[in-house]
Amino acid sequence: MSPFGPVTQTGALCKLMERMIARRPRDHIEHRLQPQQSGCRPQRSTVDAIMQLMASLTRQHPQQLTTAVFIDYARTFDPVDHGCILKALAKVNTPTPIQRWIASFLQHRTVRVRVNNTFSKDVVLTCGVPQGSVLGPLLFTTLDSLSGRLGRIPDLDHGFLADHLTIMCADTRADSTSSKSYKKASTSWRRGPLNTSWMSRQRRRSRRFSGLETRTLCIPLSRTTR
Repeated sequence: MSPFGPVTQTGALCKLMERMIARRPRDHIEHRLQPQQSGCRPQRSTVDAIMQLMASLTRQHPQQLTTAVFIDYARTFDPVDHGCILKALAKVNTPTPIQRWIASFLQHRTVRVRVNNTFSKDVVLTCGVPQGSVLGPLLFTTLDSLSGRLGRIPDLDHGFLADHLTIMCADTRADSTSSKSYKKASTSWRRGPLNTSWMSRQRRRSRRFSGLETRTLCIPLSRTTR
C-alpha cells in the first residue's frame, strides 16, 4: 500500500462548505504566492509550468548547457504541520472566524482505511492536509518558503507544479553548473523540505525521494529549439 497516496472521502455537504470557505483565504493568499508556483491555483495549470520551463531554456546562450533537476516529492500532503498552516493564514490577515473554522477542519480528524468491505481502526491525525479535499491543495500552497529561498539564488531558475519541483541553471561547462549553482540549490532544497518548521516533527525523518523518479538532465539547446 505504501506507493499509493490516500484520498480523503469527505461528504458532499462538507465539500460544499469547503468551497464557500476557500474563497476568503484564497483572496488573501493568491497575491502573496511566488510566481513560480503553478497548480492548486486558479488559472495556473500544467501548461504554465511547461511554458515557464521552455522560457528558461530558450533565453540561455547557444553555447550553454542547462542542467535541470526534476524532483517529485513523496507523500507531500502528509507531514504538513497544522500549526504552520494556521500561522501562515494569520500572517496574510485571513479573517479570524475563517482561521478558527480551518483549525477545526484540520485538527482532531480521524481516518480509517477501507479495502473492499474491510475497515481499519480509526486513527487520529496529528499532521497533514486531507488529499482529495477542496481545501487541502489551497492550504498546502500557503507554505511556499522554499520557493522564496530558491528565488534568491543568482543564475538559477525554478518552478513548482503543486508538489513537483524543477531546478534549472545554465553554464558553458556542465561541471561548472553542477559544482556552483546546483550546490547552492541543493543546500537550499535540503534546508527547505527536509528541515523547515512547516513539516511535523513526527514526520521529518520519514521523508523519502525516489531515485527512480529523480534524474539530472543536461539539455543542450539546438537551433531548432531556439
